[in-house]
Amino acid sequence: MRIHGMARAIAAVLPVAAMMLVALGCGSGGSEGPAYTVDDVVAAGWTRSKELPAETLPQAIEVWYGFFDKRDVEVRVYRSAEDALEHGVGPAQEAVEGGERTFGENRALLRLQYGYEGKWTPGELSDMLPNLRKRYAAYLVVRNLVMLCEKDARPCETLASQIAAATR
Repeated sequence: MRIHGMARAIAAVLPVAAMMLVALGCGSGGSEGPAYTVDDVVAAGWTRSKELPAETLPQAIEVWYGFFDKRDVEVRVYRSAEDALEHGVGPAQEAVEGGERTFGENRALLRLQYGYEGKWTPGELSDMLPNLRKRYAAYLVVRNLVMLCEKDARPCETLASQIAAATR
């Protein structure tokens, strides 16, 4: 039942995300204009928490985990809007559609991202690195940024508006 419910939620979110992607790509706040930086996102009210390795995502130049409006928001920075659309959308869709990672996937990710080779139990991993277990419910492409949103797209939509306002 949970898979069915999750599939229904994904089916509801993806068309909205696709419409927003088209609207942002074609509208005045889309791919036109200079590329955004992580500092632009911080200036808009996002709290930067931890840098993640960009080499795990094709063509990404920076990847940051942080918070906005009490929600987890991951920001992936690409050189251009074209790179974000061409190379960022696929991995973002995988993150949204993937569900929770298993303990083995968390250990593999921990090893890849942080070079950790020790032995931890699943509970210790969950306590020490809770963001490794999380998957995102939605994503949003804004110029050269791909933002992954924890519960729904609303915080990312608000953040995108605030980025545009802060960089005018």
